[in-house]
Amino acid sequence: MVAAMAAACLAASASAIDSNPAVSQYVRYFWGSDKGFPGGTVYAFAQTPDGYLWIGTDKGLIRFDGLAFQKFEPASPFSFQIGPVRKLMTDAYGNLWVLLQSTKLLRYKGGQFELIHGEAENGITAIGQNTRGAVLLSSLAIGTLSYDGERFATLLSPPAFADSPSLRAPGNPDELSSRLSWSSGHEPHGLAAPDDAVISMAGTTDGRIWLGTHDKGLFYLTAGRVSAANGLTNSQINCLLPAERADLWIGTSTGVVRWNGAELTHDSVPRSLFNADVLSMIRDRDSNIWVGTTRGLVRFDTHSASAPSKDLPESGAEVTALFEDREGNIWTGGQRGIERLRDNGFVNFSVPGLRPQSMGPVYVDPNGYTWFAPIDGGLRWLKAEKGGAVTAGELTHDVVYSISGRGKDLWLG
Repeated sequence: MVAAMAAACLAASASAIDSNPAVSQYVRYFWGSDKGFPGGTVYAFAQTPDGYLWIGTDKGLIRFDGLAFQKFEPASPFSFQIGPVRKLMTDAYGNLWVLLQSTKLLRYKGGQFELIHGEAENGITAIGQNTRGAVLLSSLAIGTLSYDGERFATLLSPPAFADSPSLRAPGNPDELSSRLSWSSGHEPHGLAAPDDAVISMAGTTDGRIWLGTHDKGLFYLTAGRVSAANGLTNSQINCLLPAERADLWIGTSTGVVRWNGAELTHDSVPRSLFNADVLSMIRDRDSNIWVGTTRGLVRFDTHSASAPSKDLPESGAEVTALFEDREGNIWTGGQRGIERLRDNGFVNFSVPGLRPQSMGPVYVDPNGYTWFAPIDGGLRWLKAEKGGAVTAGELTHDVVYSISGRGKDLWLG
């Protein structure tokens, strides 16, 4: 049988194949002003259960149905304009949370907007979620809050602030419109607390609530106590991305760092991201990390520390927002509009030494081997990340016109 003979007579050379499609293999489509996008720098995406894509920009809130864009001006039944949007998030109940630059917080529920009153009415600077799906909020006046779908709970009460400034959107060159400071003599329970606005937050599987500040570094809250993450003092923490095993990916204005459950490290971080100005991060369903920077987009595989980064777009334009929708499409946002990256479904495999136009018949056997015959002669195979050539049976130079098989048998014409 040729299959048995091939197993014993494979050529020594084999080439590795990327199990994930290259960025160039994604189908890309861009929406700018020429295709109806209302304009504005994009800072956030979210998707509600009805399938709509929501886009938060420095010019307001936009809803996209795949064909047309709808901009929401006044947040009915309120009289004020929505204005610039800093963050969007869908909770475990399908509600859309909208954090405005004005530090007001809206919730879109049942087709209606509602302004969050009471404890979280004003001064919200960041929103996120813990691993149980509860909404997390950071307030200038109230502190760190959680919302379980019914009520707000205070996780940490801050001291009184000297001022309650409105915030600029992340990445805006104007930064914060003013600085924040703690009033003396009011630190809760004698604990150290971040003395700057929290602009990013997330929960990890070990129960920690992480708080990223504008320029005073990273803190975490656990068991009612706040601690500083040593090594990121005076850093601007733009985005936080929880991972498995209580890991946390941290995007700062000076690069990506990973918390491995015990310490901060650069393990598994591509060198191209050591000093990058990071604006956004997501992890897709294949565990790839996508990182938006001021110089473009980087994708890397978390399972391989040596995996090369894959950069796009070619223009090097900054990527201020990232999102993976429920179909697995990757959405990027920037100053010019939005772009969708869709997995093509067809994957091209390049084989060293063979011209792309030289492929002949192809057959996949029950054991997962892909057998193919170049029109120049010979028989080759691919499986997982390995490949090789059959050198027995004078097949090296013989031309194979058809391949078939049954069970362990392989038939060649």
